[in-house]
Amino acid sequence: MLLLLPSFLGYSVYCLRYIRSSRLDTTRIFNLKISIVKVIGSVFCSLGVLTVLGLVLLALNREMIVNLRFVYYCLMLFIFIYVIHIRFAIFFEIQKLVIELKNEEKYKNYELKSDEMNEIINAIQAYFKTKKGHLDSEFNLDKLSADLHISKVKITQALNVELKTNFYQYINSLRVEEAKRLIDKKQDANFVTIGYESGFKNKSTFYKYFKQITGATPSDYKKVHEEALSSENAFS
Repeated sequence: MLLLLPSFLGYSVYCLRYIRSSRLDTTRIFNLKISIVKVIGSVFCSLGVLTVLGLVLLALNREMIVNLRFVYYCLMLFIFIYVIHIRFAIFFEIQKLVIELKNEEKYKNYELKSDEMNEIINAIQAYFKTKKGHLDSEFNLDKLSADLHISKVKITQALNVELKTNFYQYINSLRVEEAKRLIDKKQDANFVTIGYESGFKNKSTFYKYFKQITGATPSDYKKVHEEALSSENAFS
């Protein structure tokens, strides 16, 4: 216990003070790594306090109500689970960065300037605002390219670089926005019908992208919207 005490307290106090006093990077991956250090430092600090408490009780010839060894094992298990969780989060963040780097490498030879990409994005947004192509479940990149008279490569590059998305993610986000509008408008409408009217091919795809983009299922979204309307009516 005497050997563990300086290890627990020394590591935790040094790391936590260093993190607080240093100017750290703000990238998500770095922040995830820092969160691991914070959690391990905090747990080790707690273990140091528990060690001191155990020594004091030992000197007074008293016993703890809670088994300190059991607490120690629980804290170690918590650290293990937390670190594994954060490591998975870091892995997925690295995968995103790899994809972004691949996209940059893929399009760097096309020499499409920022102004031209902005014009393409504006043309795409104006097209979907007027033509409503996303409401057609069979709509695809070939159709958009033909209607706008812009190559598929340029459209894909503009979406990837300027909006950090691809064609299908973009069009599905428009469909979800349409679904939200229909849910707000048609209080008694069937969700499957709303999904088809929004441009989705089937129910499962509709639910998948709606939850992915909004963070809620259509029924949960409708419930929150109705509660918000009730609150507004109560105050008016």
